[in-house]
Parts: sequence; C-alpha cells; structure tokens
Amino acid sequence: MEDTLAIYHLIASHPPAADTGSDGYYRDAFVPYAVIDLGGGKTANGNEAIAAVVKTPAHQAAISGGLCHFAGLPRVQLDGDSA
Repeated sequence: MEDTLAIYHLIASHPPAADTGSDGYYRDAFVPYAVIDLGGGKTANGNEAIAAVVKTPAHQAAISGGLCHFAGLPRVQLDGDSA
C-alpha cells in the first residue's frame, strides 16, 4: 500500500511542478540515471536534464501562455519491485 501511495504522490505532484516550472521537484523526484520520454523523439537523461526541461524557453513560454496539466487516478499494479 505504501508503494502505491508513493506512486500516486509522484503522479499527482507532476502537474503543479510542470505548470510552475519547479525544477527542484524533478531533481528530487528522479534518480540521476532516470530517463524520461517526452514524446516526439524528445528524451531527457538524468534528473538534472529532466529538471532542466521546465526551464527551457519553450516550456517557460507554455507556462506564460497558461500551461495546465491534469492528472487522473491510474490503476497501479505492483509486482515485487516493479509497478
């Protein structure tokens, strides 16, 4: 149950962090060897690179334009150390 709640917290924290450009959230939420697929062939490798995404001119322009993320409650299925 604790793992499921931790996953829900991670998912719920992303929208406000992305919408405010909170790079500290991403540094803390991802490990140094994390990889994120942003779609369209764009990826970021490592928590520093992931955090830097919200400080890019394109992301800052999106925030200025009213960027607004929404998150739904996903179904989380745990299997040992994987989810």
